Amino acid sequence: MTGSSTVRATSAALRAGDRVTWRYAARGGCGYVIPVAAVIKKLTGWRATVRVVREVGSGWMPAERSVSLSRLVPRSWVSTELGESGDGAIPSGAPP
Repeated sequence: MTGSSTVRATSAALRAGDRVTWRYAARGGCGYVIPVAAVIKKLTGWRATVRVVREVGSGWMPAERSVSLSRLVPRSWVSTELGESGDGAIPSGAPP
């Protein structure tokens, strides 16, 4: 029961537009966790739709992923790859 209450507490603290770090664990990754900067677009029950960017060739490509709330932690630093400015606001011209 403790795990479910932790997830609920996490989901209560998160809102759409919040900056988060997605703790991505690749399949077959031998337990390695990769921190990925993300912005929450939508919260639905136990999952969130987040906006991330992936490096493709020499540039960044925007993407959306549906992730478990238990894999998200709040983030205070700014990610210029996501189009964030230093004041915490996401500019209107940022990647979707």
